[in-house]
Amino acid sequence: MSLRIKMNSQSLQKAFPQVYRDFFAKCPLVVSAPRHIMWMGEYTVRHGGVAMHQILPIRGYVDSRARLSNL
Repeated sequence: MSLRIKMNSQSLQKAFPQVYRDFFAKCPLVVSAPRHIMWMGEYTVRHGGVAMHQILPIRGYVDSRARLSNL
């Protein structure tokens, strides 16, 4: 287990510095969000009910840029 890379932004930047540099260099706007799973109650929580979710130690990064066509 000691050889496993921790899945947080700081440790991933240290393990893969070139990937981070390339991604942020070519993307004009980067949006990120944490990941979570709704185990139950995704609809009942809207009406005051109980929900159960779990936060995952993963963060998603997305490149956002203007579209060049009118499709």
